[in-house]
Order: sequence, then structure tokens, then C-alpha cells
Amino acid sequence: MKTFFIYFLLLAFYLENSLHFQLTQITGLSLMNLSIYMLFIFWMLSMVTNRKIVESNPIYKYLALVVFVVVFSIPLKVVCGNFRDVIIMDEVMILKEWITPFVLFFVLFNIIKDETTCRHVIWGLMVFLAVTVLTTQLVSLGVVAPATDKVFQNGRAAGFVEPNQYASYLVLFIPLIIIYVINRKTLITRMIASVLFVMVLVDLVSTGSRGGFVSFLFSMGVFFFVLYQKKMVRFIVLKIIIASALFFGAAAFVVTQSGTQETLIDRLDMSESSDMDDYTSGRISILVNGIKLFMENPILGYGQETFGTMMEKRFGISFNSHNDYLLYLVQYGIFGFGLFILLYMKIFYHLWYNLNHTTDVRRMALYSSYLAGFVGYAVSMLSVNLFNPRILFWIYTAVVFKYIQLDSTEAIDPYLQEELSYSMEQSEDTDPCSQTELNYNTVQPE
Repeated sequence: MKTFFIYFLLLAFYLENSLHFQLTQITGLSLMNLSIYMLFIFWMLSMVTNRKIVESNPIYKYLALVVFVVVFSIPLKVVCGNFRDVIIMDEVMILKEWITPFVLFFVLFNIIKDETTCRHVIWGLMVFLAVTVLTTQLVSLGVVAPATDKVFQNGRAAGFVEPNQYASYLVLFIPLIIIYVINRKTLITRMIASVLFVMVLVDLVSTGSRGGFVSFLFSMGVFFFVLYQKKMVRFIVLKIIIASALFFGAAAFVVTQSGTQETLIDRLDMSESSDMDDYTSGRISILVNGIKLFMENPILGYGQETFGTMMEKRFGISFNSHNDYLLYLVQYGIFGFGLFILLYMKIFYHLWYNLNHTTDVRRMALYSSYLAGFVGYAVSMLSVNLFNPRILFWIYTAVVFKYIQLDSTEAIDPYLQEELSYSMEQSEDTDPCSQTELNYNTVQPE
């Protein structure tokens, strides 16, 4: 049943963002919200059944602190005097949209109890990816009409959000697709994954996202390094994978529409720009002005959803930050920015530690693919504000963290000893799937 609710969540996300579907005009009763309510109800029922309220997780406290800073920024925004006519209900709705991915991470991590469900969610994410790239290409080729102008604009194609964010989403999952290509036993699975890999590369090229290309290179660099270091593939196989990626990347450029090719060439050609600021679509000047704003209020920032307003008031330009790190720095000050960095560093450290200590080859493959996609995703935030893809990122993160929890052979991170306090109930009524969970009270760090 929980797998059905998670699949329904992915379906709702696709319908609302790719097809622009609206269930009702009533605030709070969208299809996406309905799917989240269903997951909440299932989680509450599971609490009663399992007699356990919350599963321990190493990043909960960092999530809680980041959320606290953002919530605190709302009254700060009201009293600081820089903004007039602040409507509290609007601020609450903005907060709700921002906090939703974190809520989904929390709920999914607590309702997923076994490896089978983890695999089902991963398959669901792969199916979502396949459907998204297929429909994007059908729209870009003119086979079907776009349901929203976000899918195809100015010669650039995207799946469910504007092209730069869509490129970041693709980069997050490309390493996982490659793992399916090189690490599956059945030929049919490898063939399907190979076709999907080519389709995703076509979509990545079609986005025309320079930041997406850079994050893709960083992601692949980390991925190939980990594969080679952990000896998951032979060197000759690694060279074949790199050559294939380059070949299919070039082929992807050839098969895209002529309009997309021209747009991509124009965006990559530095000679068409007067300087680096022009080449980066004004991102350099936005960064400089954003740092000036931060220096004027470095401790607590200006509050939620204030970057564009402050840029207009101080510099006469109304742009978003095009940089999530800069956004947190300006809106939530050094404290909010520091907690944001700590949260993502903790995710990286947790994955890196368990990648180096797991003895399960399948886990090693999953952790390495997630880690590489995570690095690309983090790099992409230097050039784009990520909104919609955050939901898919945190769903993916919840599944990978649950895999780590279920990995009964991992050594325990000494830095997590005070945070993790799992224990297995030794009784005949215990769910057999829970027997794979770690007893964090008895296993000692190496």
C-alpha cells in the first residue's frame, strides 16, 4: 500500500508540473497536496501499528535547524522595517512550498521499512524519468503539443520545469542509469537502461544549460573516480563508458532540432558576449550585488523571499539570485547559510562513510551513483535556483538513507553515535524485514 501512495505522489507531481493539471481551484486541495495527505495518514497509522513514532536519522537536527531559521525569518521580515504590507498568510504558503520536500523526506524515511519498497521507489523514479524525457522529446519534435510553456521555450527543451533546473534533475539521476547499464545481470534491463541513457543525454543537450553541462562534468568526474577507486569496473570498461558518453553526447546534439542546435551553439559561443557578465546572463553582477546585500545585513539576513525585492530596492534590478547558496546567504544570513552548507555536507559525509564501509556490492553501486549525482546537483546550485526538482531529490535521498539503515554490515560512523539509537525487538511478532535493521546500541565503531 505504501508503494502505491508513493507512486501516486510521483504521478501527481508529473501531472501538475508536466501537464499543468489542476484538480481543484481550492487552495490546499491540489492533487499533489492530496497525495501528501495520504502519505501522512499512512505514516500515522504505521506509528500506531509499529509503536514507534520516529526512525532516527543523522540529518534530522540539521533539517530542523534550517527550518527554524527560515521560520524565524518571517517575523524578522515583518519587524526589520525593510518591507511593508507583509501578509502573514502569503508568507505561510511560501514556507509550506519550501518545506514540502523536507516533509516528504521525513515521512518516506519513516514509512519505508524494507529493501523491497526501496527498490520499488527507485524503479518509480526511473519510470518517472523515462516518461519525462520521452514526452520532452515528443514535444520538442512537434509530435505532441506542450501542456505548459516550461517544456519548450526559445529553442530549449525541458521536462517539467525551466531548462536549467531540468538539467540539474537529469544530472542527479544519470549516474544511477549508468549503474543499471553496467551492473545488471539481465540483458533486457541493460538494453532498456542504455536506451534511457541516450534519451537523457538528448534531453540534457536540448536544455542548452551551460550550468547543467558543468555539473554533469563534475558528476561524471566523481562517478568515474569512485568506480575506479572501488574497483567496481575494470579500467578498460571505464574507458568504454567514457567514450560512449562522449559519442552519445555528440550524437544527441546531432539529433536535436536545428533550432535547439543553433540556440546551444549561441549559448556556448563566448565570442557572442561582450564580457563574462554578459556570457553568464548577468550572474556575475547579481553575485557581486548579492554579496553587497549580505554585507549590509550579514548575521540574520533579510528574511524569506526577499532577494528580488532587495535587489530592486538597492540596485534597481529585479532578478532572482540564480544561485541557491547566494540566496541563503542574503535571505538568512551567515547562520542560515552555514546550516544549509552543514546539511549538505552531512549528506555527503554520511554517503561517503557508508560507501567506504559497506560490504554489499549492490549498496556500493547505489551509494556511488547517488554520491556522484549529489555532487552534480550541488554544483548546479551555483548557477540556478532549484525549486521543483527538490522534491525528487529528497525522495531519492530518503530511499538511499533507508538503504543505509538497512545495511546490516556497515560499520558505525563514530560521529553518529550520539545521533543514532536504533534497536531491534527480539520477539516472534517482529516484522522479519526489520531484522535487517542495525542495532546501533550494540555495534561499536572501528
